[in-house]
Amino acid sequence: LSVLKRYDFSTTLQRQCTIVHKLGTNNSYIFCKGACERIIDLCDPDTLPKDFRKIVSEFSCSGKRVLAMAYKKEKSLHFLEAQRMPRSQAESDLTFLGLLLLQNKLKPDTSDIIHGLMEESQVRCIMATGDNALTAISVARDCGICPQKQVIFGDIPQRRDRPNEKASGAGVVWTEVPLGGGAVSATRIESRNLSEVLSKSSLDVNDAPLVLTGSAFRYLRLQYESN
Repeated sequence: LSVLKRYDFSTTLQRQCTIVHKLGTNNSYIFCKGACERIIDLCDPDTLPKDFRKIVSEFSCSGKRVLAMAYKKEKSLHFLEAQRMPRSQAESDLTFLGLLLLQNKLKPDTSDIIHGLMEESQVRCIMATGDNALTAISVARDCGICPQKQVIFGDIPQRRDRPNEKASGAGVVWTEVPLGGGAVSATRIESRNLSEVLSKSSLDVNDAPLVLTGSAFRYLRLQYESN
C-alpha cells in the first residue's frame, strides 16, 4: 500500500483518517478509526449492527477501550487528488468494519498505593481521563478510587436530529449506573434533577460517587461561575 494522505488525530473530531492506494491496482481506500460515537455518524446505517450501542456499552463497562473502524473504496486516486480532498469528503459514506478493543491492566501495586493515599494519608483521589465514561467507571472501581457500588453519571443529552451532537442548553441529565451495568440499563434511574436521582437510589446523599463527562463538567462550571 502507498500512503497518499493522513488526516492526523483530532481531539475535537476524536478520529483519524488515512488515504491509501493499493499498488498495481486501480483501487484506493480511505480508512478511519476513532471514538465509536464519532465513527458511526460517518457510516452508512445499513452497515451497522442493530445492537451496536449495546455492544459498545457492554465492552466499555468491562473496562475495555473501544475504538470503531470504517472504510470506503475509491477509484484510483492520484497523489494531488488525495492532497486536495477535504476531510469532510474523505470521512463520509463509510462502511463500518468493526470494533478494536484495548485493555490496559492495572499495575500490581496500583490498588495498594491508592488505598494508602485514601485511607492512611486521607488524600482524596479523583480520576481525569479521556476514556469513555463507562470504561472510566470500571477502571476506577478496579483500582479502588470508586467503591464497588452504583454511581451517579452526569452527561449532556444528544440532539435527536444529530445523534452525535450535544443539545445546546439542555442541561445535565443524571443517571444511576448500577454495579456491573451500564447507562443503557432498562431499570436505570434518570432525571435532570440530581436530588431526585439520589432520593430514588440507595446511595448516601453525602457520599455518592459522581462521574461527569467533559461536556457536563464544563456546563456545571459555567453555571456555578455565573452564579
